[in-house]
Amino acid sequence: MDVLVYVSLVIFAIVLVVGIVAKLLLSKMQEKGEAEKTDYQVFFVLGISFFPIGLVFMILAVTSDFPIAVGIPLFVMGIFYLILGLSNRNKWKRNK
Repeated sequence: MDVLVYVSLVIFAIVLVVGIVAKLLLSKMQEKGEAEKTDYQVFFVLGISFFPIGLVFMILAVTSDFPIAVGIPLFVMGIFYLILGLSNRNKWKRNK
């Protein structure tokens, strides 16, 4: 069961590093005018998806023999994406 905890933490670290590198590349491309603007509504939708999944895994950790380290990264990513999407609500692309 400890292997699952370490694997989930390694996956979270890899996703975090890839996200930082992608953000740096995107900002460099936006300076050159090659990239489109970020659609923050997608972050909101991802936050709505990750938040309850992480919450369910954390509840499973409390009620059964499931490692809590699996749910915490998903829960934190969900909160982060929700905050990011809602704080930039005025930049959402409207479908008409």
